[in-house]
Amino acid sequence: MNQSDCNKVIKTIRGEGKIGDVLEKMREKGIDQRQLLQYWWLLGYAKSLQEVIKCGFEETEHFICNGCGSQDCACYCGVACMEGGTTSVKIQQLKDPNAGELFEFLNTIFNG
Repeated sequence: MNQSDCNKVIKTIRGEGKIGDVLEKMREKGIDQRQLLQYWWLLGYAKSLQEVIKCGFEETEHFICNGCGSQDCACYCGVACMEGGTTSVKIQQLKDPNAGELFEFLNTIFNG
């Protein structure tokens, strides 16, 4: 998730973006809260979403198969990526993979 997507999640949740705000929003929607607790535990329950994204973002390069669209040579089209060619794409993501998983999870729930 890029910074814009993360900010959209925070805006959707409102409040200070603390775990209590998110748990309340999930309870309002009738969503099981256990999975959220597993993701957040790895980052520290005391951190707000604003603090979580302070880990920063990085730009990584990925190669997309022109034949089937799979990423980073996990090609499913039966043609080697070298034959069909690839396209290089730069993707912005959170530096901390645990933060990225938390925001992906929240984005699926609130904006998906």
